[in-house]
Amino acid sequence: MDNEKEFTGLWRTQLESAICSLVRVAETLPPRMNRKVISPEGAAALCALRPIIPYCLQPAGNDGSMILVNRDYLPLGLAVLRYAIPEYIDRALYKWAHIPPDNPISELGSTYFFGDGSAPWRSKGALDDLIERLRRLLAMADDLNIPVNLSSLISTDNEVQQ
Repeated sequence: MDNEKEFTGLWRTQLESAICSLVRVAETLPPRMNRKVISPEGAAALCALRPIIPYCLQPAGNDGSMILVNRDYLPLGLAVLRYAIPEYIDRALYKWAHIPPDNPISELGSTYFFGDGSAPWRSKGALDDLIERLRRLLAMADDLNIPVNLSSLISTDNEVQQ
């Protein structure tokens, strides 16, 4: 059990890493690209980050804990493998990635941070929007007294169309 405690809370480190990685990609894109389509090189860089980019928050087990999953519905950091079918991944096994039920993030329930129309590889504006959403999520995890409007975390596909 002591080893299990050592690994709890890694979800926060993963979230911080995802934000830092996304910011680095955003910094390489010209500012004038705000709502324009990202170049093939920029999109390739973001697709390489796909396993670590939080797509949504989903239940991790029956104890009320939640888990951040990537666009492939796998725990952050896991890439799609030929034999790994997301529906058959037992998220309860990834305790290191569980957000405990007493953390305010767990109260959000299933929440999506972007959709197909607002995916970060579509435009710099969509990328910037995701970075801001994830920063608000991190702030919510850090300070129980920060009021965070749930709608400020949720993506709507009509936000970014180009």
